Amino acid sequence: MQCLPGSTLPDELRDAGYTVVEIGTTQRILAHAIQQKFVIGAGGEMELATAGSTRPFTQTVTHAGIVATTVYELTEPDIPPDPAMRIAP
Repeated sequence: MQCLPGSTLPDELRDAGYTVVEIGTTQRILAHAIQQKFVIGAGGEMELATAGSTRPFTQTVTHAGIVATTVYELTEPDIPPDPAMRIAP
């Protein structure tokens, strides 16, 4: 399986009894990897928000982009996982 760096899913699966081993990294194209945030400029036109700007964002536009992912080997446990243990909220 592949997860974004910082994902809690591998640890949650380990807690549920699965064997999860990191085996490398790869890249994926994600539909919303790049975000551009816009504010209304002094003349009423849309302009890109600058880093640290305190003005409220008027619009957020997302684009596809390439991101690094961590690849894991997922092995089902010898005994069935605890059915009371939920992975997703």
